[in-house]
Amino acid sequence: MSTPRLHVLCIGHADSPQFARRCALLRQAGIQVTELTGHERPVTPGAACLTPRGLPLGRFWRLLTLSRMVDFFSLLRRAKPDLVLAQYAQGLWSWLAPLAGRPMAVCAMGGDVLLDEQGAPSAPERRATQGLLRQAGLVLCSSAHLAESVRALRPAGQVLPFPWGPDETVFHPGDKLQARRELSLPPEAWVVFSPRAMQPLYRVVEIVEAFALACADRPQARLLLGTFRADADYLSLVHKRCAEPDLVQRVIFLPPQDAQGMARCYHAADVCVSFPNSDGLPQSFFEASACGSPMLLSDLPNYNQSIRHEEHALLAAPGTQALACALRRAQADPALCRQLTQNAQLLLEERGSSALAQQLGELLARCAASPPPGRLRALPQLFHVLAALALGRPIAARSGQPTRPLCLPARPGSTHNTGP
Repeated sequence: MSTPRLHVLCIGHADSPQFARRCALLRQAGIQVTELTGHERPVTPGAACLTPRGLPLGRFWRLLTLSRMVDFFSLLRRAKPDLVLAQYAQGLWSWLAPLAGRPMAVCAMGGDVLLDEQGAPSAPERRATQGLLRQAGLVLCSSAHLAESVRALRPAGQVLPFPWGPDETVFHPGDKLQARRELSLPPEAWVVFSPRAMQPLYRVVEIVEAFALACADRPQARLLLGTFRADADYLSLVHKRCAEPDLVQRVIFLPPQDAQGMARCYHAADVCVSFPNSDGLPQSFFEASACGSPMLLSDLPNYNQSIRHEEHALLAAPGTQALACALRRAQADPALCRQLTQNAQLLLEERGSSALAQQLGELLARCAASPPPGRLRALPQLFHVLAALALGRPIAARSGQPTRPLCLPARPGSTHNTGP
């Protein structure tokens, strides 16, 4: 008899490229994947999808959320996954995972763990995140620095840095001129690409200001700005700065890109810029490196264990002037940029898909065989979630939450293909 495939319930965000990448690796490892995200259909080809649905209670969003929480546990009882993998350590469904009575693993991101640097979580939200990490049998982190931050929370399970890599079928060297034609860019332009989310954390205004300073005498220079997960007020602020005469024709606001679109932008760029206040280990660095584009990054201590200044990337100190100087250096020294890319690509060797998929499958199989968190021990977690709900924080959207008719019959089967 053949051994049944490991069945993993993946909790995450459907619009996250990291979520799609990780689920694809799970499928590559031969794991049965069920997704719990915010979309109507699964992100991963061949995966199933669960949808916590609430009662149609209109503007009473807290009661609607409570009814969705009840449905969440009902769905998990039917699906019976071998393991719950929370791909973010914040969010309603991740916080509720310790109460599911199943073995549990977590992928910790910078925004999850660096609580004093990113965002402003309430006390109950902070405790819910800490409770999740402390009760997981396995926590995977994108860098050693994040792993140290998780260990400081005294988790009971194993904490490991895991070298998430880009999808080599999408992110690989490409034709620069072809990419520029597809993006309607001048072939002779010097192109800068900002691939991170359009949010204050990533200091896009400073990137715009530094570009204006560094490229004042280069009218053919272009700056590509991603608008993924755009904060509306911040996007308006960036638009206002870019409406000035020195930038209006040279800054291009891109719609949110899929993986192929991101690769096209990396191919077109002469340099990519990521300038956050705080970060873990950016996947954009590895995507850009795989595509042959050098990276200019914030000089953050989190990076120093993996990415070294003038060896793998240019690291710029805080401030517009320092970033502008780094951009001028990238313009003036294309040989250095080529060397940075070559060295960065060496870091990708340990991140190949085949090795990663096998390693990930083995780690999750061992975690699935470990005892699940005890439900009684996890009860404080429910208290923290309810406290966050009572404070009025939108841990679940106040509008647009999936509902179902009050008379809807029980749904057959353990999984279905309607998104949350």
